[in-house]
Amino acid sequence: MQDPDNTALLNPVLERVLHTMSDHAAAIAAETADAVHRRIADYRLVPHESLVQSALRNHARVARALREGRGPGEDDMIEEAWIVRERVRSGVPIENALHAYRLSISILRTYFTRWAVEFGLDSGETLRGVNALWEVTDVVTLRLAAVHRDEELNLARHDERQRFNFLHALLTGATGPNHHALCATYGLPVGISYVTLRARATAEQGLRTMTELVARTTRRAPSLIGIFEGDVAGVVATPPVIPERLAVAVGPAVDLADLPISFRCASQVLDVGLAFGMSGLLTAERLSLRLAVASADDVGALLVERYIAPTESETDGGKQLRESVRAYLAANRNVRDAATRLCVHPNTLRYRLRKFETMTGRDLSLDAVAFEAWWALQRWSWEAGSKDPRG
Repeated sequence: MQDPDNTALLNPVLERVLHTMSDHAAAIAAETADAVHRRIADYRLVPHESLVQSALRNHARVARALREGRGPGEDDMIEEAWIVRERVRSGVPIENALHAYRLSISILRTYFTRWAVEFGLDSGETLRGVNALWEVTDVVTLRLAAVHRDEELNLARHDERQRFNFLHALLTGATGPNHHALCATYGLPVGISYVTLRARATAEQGLRTMTELVARTTRRAPSLIGIFEGDVAGVVATPPVIPERLAVAVGPAVDLADLPISFRCASQVLDVGLAFGMSGLLTAERLSLRLAVASADDVGALLVERYIAPTESETDGGKQLRESVRAYLAANRNVRDAATRLCVHPNTLRYRLRKFETMTGRDLSLDAVAFEAWWALQRWSWEAGSKDPRG
């Protein structure tokens, strides 16, 4: 090959080959477009003229490489990068895009070697020309692969943003007139009921991991899972089966139009459930009176003052008393069952209960007192757990 600055010194036989290729450029480009359409199914939706133009650009790139003895530069790839992005948006996978490019260069290489032999180009010059074409193939395919990968990532991020935006609209009631069409797009059939869900990342399960775990539990039903205000949130046709190590709250089943109502319930259930240290599938039915405990501030303050405050004077002993009363109430006020749970002698438990009654001035054998004590203990636990609901 000659110095690119001295193209006048180009081998006259090589010049003749290049002129012949140039004279047949349009026919070769059409042949290439036909071959791509015929051999690569994903390209059948790409217009024939677009493929012809790509083939002509490849021809110009090859001719320049043969004249100058070098592969294409970065500036030469700007337009090709734009074309690659168009192919990605047309749904052409990277392997097929590279296949199409190699096919185009292969056809050009065939014509080059045919005319090189026909016109008597010496073997050394022919070999250098073929090597230059291989260099073009290597340089361009690497660049196209990088552009294709970047564009696929951009489209994936765009699609993710669109999904999250639509999920946010569903959960807040901000959907527009094309609501039903978008539901179909994202796999949510209209006319059936859905539950909403909400989960919070933890130190053990980061947001992305939590999102993947929750999404995995909903794959068998129509669903849309994403991020909402830093939490995992979603819409699913049936309540998921949640591993006990996770805490996922669900709202009641509703029509699509009432999803914001369901989601507000799921959000409250999550906050309250986490404050109580609960895990698994959290529902309003499962939390039951705990929801009232968390919301009735005046009642909670009164009962905490009545049943908890008197025990706080004893740092360790007070905690022991409260846990003893909690176990006693959980065992339906059966001393022996509660003592077994606490791993203490029944008489030890009776002593602690009497001490609690003395300190509070209340008789736990009375139903009303037992209920108030339960409420106070639940409120105490909730207040401790809700100091930092995201921590």
